[in-house]
Amino acid sequence: MTVTPTDPCLSTYRGSRYSIITSQPHGTTLRWSHRSEIQAFQRVPDGLHEPLREVGKPDGYGSARLTARAEVVIKVTAGSYDQVGAAEVSSEYIPVYLGQIGGAFDFSDFSNNLDLLTTQSAIRVWTGLPFHHGEAWSVCSDGVLHWR
Repeated sequence: MTVTPTDPCLSTYRGSRYSIITSQPHGTTLRWSHRSEIQAFQRVPDGLHEPLREVGKPDGYGSARLTARAEVVIKVTAGSYDQVGAAEVSSEYIPVYLGQIGGAFDFSDFSNNLDLLTTQSAIRVWTGLPFHHGEAWSVCSDGVLHWR
């Protein structure tokens, strides 16, 4: 299966949680919050603001998820999204795939550069932000890895 930018995301709305906001005195930034407090921010990665506008976020602001493979997934209201018929759900918010971030992505206060992803077998470890990032997995008593 191939998913191209602006297509409905056929997987779950998962990944690290960020918001694209305008704040004083920093202007338009990508922020990371923990416990409702802004912990870090950086400039919006090149090429991200315009696709947000194109898929139904007219101001180019809002929440976004970044997966361990540097894929950007957002949610768009069903009434603003022109491909709602192709989505798994057709009401409220539709998860939409925007593409992959290229190059460095990091906050100056944290080790959050996607180039630091290490690969061993099929396991990818991100040394970046520790809270509510990536996918939550559990190893059960039967020794099986489960994802909810």
